[in-house]
Amino acid sequence: MADSEFQRPTLAENISMLRNDLFARLDVSDTLRRMDEDVRAKVYAAALHTVYGYIDIWQ
Repeated sequence: MADSEFQRPTLAENISMLRNDLFARLDVSDTLRRMDEDVRAKVYAAALHTVYGYIDIWQ
């Protein structure tokens, strides 16, 4: 396959990006940041990281 210039983000970058997006959209308070939404951001980031890994294999 053609070599693309796509750089796969790290898991930490995915977590940070998704956490910031969720917190901004949901306008959660500081106490909730350490609970449900933080866990949700990490789960979504892990799933996204897995998809990026699958795409990376086929490039």
